[in-house]
Parts: sequence; C-alpha cells; structure tokens
Amino acid sequence: MSHLHPIQTKLANGIPVVVTPLPDSQLVTVYVGYSVGSRHEVPGSFGIAHLFEHLMFDNGGDGTKKQYDKLCTRVGGFNNAYTTYDFTAYHITLPAHELELGLWLESERLRSFTITDDDLKIQKGVVTEEIKQNILNQPYSGLRSELDKIAYSHDHGYSKNVYGNIDDITNLTMDTIRDFFIKFYNTLNVTISVAGCIDANQVIRLSEETFGRIKPVVFSEGKNNTTLAKYTNQHSIVTDNVPVPAVIVAFHLPGMTSDEMYNADLLATLIGSGKNSYLYRELVVNKQIASEVGCYVDKRLLGSLLICYAYATSSKISSGQLTESILYAIKTAQVGQDDLASAKARVVTDTIAQTEGSEIVAESVAWFSMFKQAPEEINNQKRLYESRNIETVQDLVSVYMKPEQMLQVEVIPLT
Repeated sequence: MSHLHPIQTKLANGIPVVVTPLPDSQLVTVYVGYSVGSRHEVPGSFGIAHLFEHLMFDNGGDGTKKQYDKLCTRVGGFNNAYTTYDFTAYHITLPAHELELGLWLESERLRSFTITDDDLKIQKGVVTEEIKQNILNQPYSGLRSELDKIAYSHDHGYSKNVYGNIDDITNLTMDTIRDFFIKFYNTLNVTISVAGCIDANQVIRLSEETFGRIKPVVFSEGKNNTTLAKYTNQHSIVTDNVPVPAVIVAFHLPGMTSDEMYNADLLATLIGSGKNSYLYRELVVNKQIASEVGCYVDKRLLGSLLICYAYATSSKISSGQLTESILYAIKTAQVGQDDLASAKARVVTDTIAQTEGSEIVAESVAWFSMFKQAPEEINNQKRLYESRNIETVQDLVSVYMKPEQMLQVEVIPLT
C-alpha cells in the first residue's frame, strides 16, 4: 500500500487546498468538494442540490460558458460530478502539464453565477427525465425510496432520494437557485484536492491565481436547521409491477465519520458479500429461496444504515420468508477467525485501491480533509480495519441490530 504525503494549506481567501504528489502518475486530478448535499435541502426544494450539479456545467464566465466539456476533452481530459446526501463533488482529470487549465475551469464555476432562465428550464427537464428513468420507471426502485421514508423524518433531506421529486424541481425559482448558490457555493464551503504528477508549490501558486481571486465570505448560512429524527421498528409494503417479491432489512448505525464504520464494513462483508457470506449460504444455498442477496453500509454524516436485501427465486416465495431468513442468518451466524480474516482481506483490497491513481486519491484525500480535517488519515485505513476483532464486530450487532430496531420494506408483485 503506497504511503501518501498530502500537503494541506489555505489560500488567502480561506479556501483549503490539499496537494498529494504521485510521482509515478502522468495525470493530474483537480477535485473540488462542496459541503452541500440532500441533507441541506428543505421541504419545497428537495432535489435542488442535484439540480445544481447540472447547472454548474452551464455556469461560468465568458471563457467557459457552456464550453467546459469542450475545453477539457480537447486536451485529452475527462470530467464528471456527483451529488450525495452530504456533499457535491466536481472533478477533472488531465495530462499533468494541463494543471493550470483544470484549476482555472473549476474556479470559474465558483467565481460567479451566470445561469439564465433557459439554462434552468433545460436542466429541470434533464433532471426530471433522470428521475423518471432512474427511479420511477425502475423495477424495485420502491425498496430504497420507501426505506428512506420510514427511516428518517419526512421534512429532512435524508428521507428523500438524492434526485429529489419532480414537483419541487419544477417549481424552483431563479431566486431560490441564486440563494442556494450564495449559501453553499462560497469560500467557506469548498475544499480543493489536487493529486498527480505535480509540484506542490506550483499547485499552491496556481490555486492562488485562480481560486484565490474569488471574494471570501466571512459567514455562511449553509446549513439545514431541520432536526433529523431516526425511526425504528418500521415496516412498509409496496406493490409494484415486478415478477418476484423482494425485501430490505435495515438498521440505523452511527454517522460516516464514526470508528464504528470499520466494524460495519467488515460486518456487511460477512453478511452479504460473496458466496461465503451468511445470506448467500442461508438463502441461496441452504433454503434456495433467493436468487440475489447482499448487504452494504449506506454511509451518511448524521446517521448511516446497514442494509440487507434479498430477491426471491419465484413468486411462490413470500417476502415474509425472505425477511425471516435474513434475520435468522444474522442471528445464528458465528463470526470466526477465518471468516473475519477473509472479510478483512476483501475490505483492505478496496482500501489499497484508494491510494492508487490520481482520480481516486484526490477524491479520498478530499473526503478525509472535508469530514475529518485530517487528509493524512488515508494512510491509516489498512491498520484500522486490521485492528478490528471478533468482539468489536459482534458488539456492533448486539448494540445496533436488535429486532425492535429493524426497518423493513417489502416489494410484492401486483396481483
């Protein structure tokens, strides 16, 4: 596992910059993370964070207006963006000698807000179609959407899909959009992470020449004051045009910066990753009632979820059978040294991948900088996973996975 040496500084206007040299790379990635996501949304604006991600590709001054992709690809680069519950990220990867272009392009997004009414109308249409295609018209999409509804308070962004809902997006005004930019897209709410074949001093100098020219703000209202309530012992049934029943069984966990996440990742691997997992052995091999099973951790800042799922082999298998078998597999599983060692190997392999390649390194270092204020923590992940033991994993089960804490969603075929 490569040992990284992130260098952290602040520009004159207060923007944090983290530089991670990768001498063996021929590329550079500029990753810009904004501390804004679905959890910052309020009723009437669910989906605005994701919509804004789209709008920012139209945003820019005279030199970049609607030309972001063209300016990037003509030098052999690629770029993308994504929105989560807790942050929004924009990243561009270029040949290392095009570092200045990458910093300039990303700084232009933040420098000013120049969206037109036509831009807003077009992107509303694009996002609306995404919701229809990726959520409303997808089989079994009700599993996750319904889980969020029963897990979190309905007036909080965590209770909605990151895409939002069509009515709120349709009714968003330009004034609301501008207010959102002012609140969240400012010098107090952004982190720049640059990784690749770079000289740290050059990165800092060029960052000052681009991002450093953006007017600093001394106070940001960028937060959602809505109190997050976490519900337990909830059960919901959804009927859908699907061939076989499916279920989700979930449990609340601490937030994504908690040390419990190391235990949670290992537990999710033990429960539902691969053919040696507890769910696969019980539901697929032994009982032959499920064609697909799995378990993962949905990590969020204010509260995560451990999610187990199963899809029935036929319509004759009931959702109740699936749920009972999931709970039985978890309850009766005995974490052994060999199983835990195998789970650690899987998770550590993924962790090592976070230290290889400019894109993933820039992203990972940015995360540790934004949420733990410690970019160097990326070097400790392998050790932290390997330090877990049978007792720490089993303690997670006993504390957070009691029957009365369960969240259950069933999707059953229309009759």
